[in-house]
Amino acid sequence: VFQFNTGSMGGGHPGMRQRRQPAQEDREEEEEMQPEVPAWLSKVQTMAGSLGPLLPIVIVSFIGFGMLLMGTILQFMISRAFIIFPIMYMTEGKTKMLLLAAIVIGAMLGIV
Repeated sequence: VFQFNTGSMGGGHPGMRQRRQPAQEDREEEEEMQPEVPAWLSKVQTMAGSLGPLLPIVIVSFIGFGMLLMGTILQFMISRAFIIFPIMYMTEGKTKMLLLAAIVIGAMLGIV
């Protein structure tokens, strides 16, 4: 919305100026422009905000833990590859899960 102004401040010439919209309309427009955030992402943002400057340390520690876990799983699979790979390729469904669980239990007991 434009409003014609015959006077001017500072000795300039009269002209057109845009009238400011109320602050409430500005906020409504900003809210409409922001996309909806999923619930899980808002929880992650809250946790990240609460950690503050410790966030990079926590992220690096989780990455390290994940690499350690994947290394352990890979080491387990490679050490028992002659038993695990035929089961994975030649069986399906519940039989595969049962045989793999038997290998994991046998490895925990020291049998395999």
